Amino acid sequence: MNKTNLTALNNNFETNLFKSTNNKLPKKIAVAVSGGADSMALAFLIAEFAKHLPIDLYAFTVDHGLRKASKKEAEFAHKALSEMGYIHEIITLTGKAPTSKIEETFRKKRYELMLKRCKDLGVEYLATAHHKDDQIETLLMRFFKGTGADGLCGIPSMREENDIKIIRPLLYLSKEEIISICKSNGIKWKEDKSNKSDKFERNKIRKLCTELKDKGILTDEILLAQTRAIDESSALQNIAEKSFKELASINHSPLEGESKSSAKQKRLGGGEKITSLELSKKEFLKLEKEIQIRFLQIALDKFNAGKYACKRKSVEIVINKLKDNKGSTLRKCFIKTSRGKIKISKE
Repeated sequence: MNKTNLTALNNNFETNLFKSTNNKLPKKIAVAVSGGADSMALAFLIAEFAKHLPIDLYAFTVDHGLRKASKKEAEFAHKALSEMGYIHEIITLTGKAPTSKIEETFRKKRYELMLKRCKDLGVEYLATAHHKDDQIETLLMRFFKGTGADGLCGIPSMREENDIKIIRPLLYLSKEEIISICKSNGIKWKEDKSNKSDKFERNKIRKLCTELKDKGILTDEILLAQTRAIDESSALQNIAEKSFKELASINHSPLEGESKSSAKQKRLGGGEKITSLELSKKEFLKLEKEIQIRFLQIALDKFNAGKYACKRKSVEIVINKLKDNKGSTLRKCFIKTSRGKIKISKE
């Protein structure tokens, strides 16, 4: 690749990197690297971006030990990344391999380990190599599972977990473009043979995507669904938050120097330690179902209980039980109904 093309490539990448960091320049950034073309291209582009900037570069490769080649792939990544200027660590998974939900279990474990190292090292940003093709596959996987607007929002360019910002600056590039970047810049990579196994759901979807693209059925226009879903999801969330402000009363423990009577019940807070939350059951059931679901998620978030938002199906079950005057437990909270009120409190 000539200097002009490399400059254009770096400029495009810089634009998308800043998009994922909300225009903040990272002081420290870590890259999740498997050794495949996607993550090696990401590592190269970040190293190019940081070449003349005061940014500390880290990289993590998780050796899951599922395949015989995984150790060699991790060692290959270590050599290549060290040459690029990264402080590289190989994190080895220990313990018994799961017998079900292998992809999901290992994914959670990988993130858990890498986020812990980010925390230890004071790294604020962890970059992963998700790209445009991954986005399309994710949209189709979720669509086939009956997802709504939230699911069709797809992979975000940035999400936060445990105070670490996980960024995806390659979402604007296709797999084909990433391979071209690697070849043009002499970047070597290792193919993970498990990516071709029909044992995993994403690989089946990937194969389907290839067939649909070859027939001219699947194009980048599918990403319009994601853009529209983001707009719709945002609008629905705004309505739910407005409804929550109008209907919810929060009980909380008294602040220092505050009487119990004045602390007993305030609209939307007044103290950080929330003891319970109440609202009119009649008014809640008047809301559209989609707003009810979001309303309950907002309410449960107030208690900082549970690591992730619960699945839609779980919230729907709770709503149906409330209609029948039955209580439930969700995200480590009790949800009860009595005397025309819905009351939510911590377990």
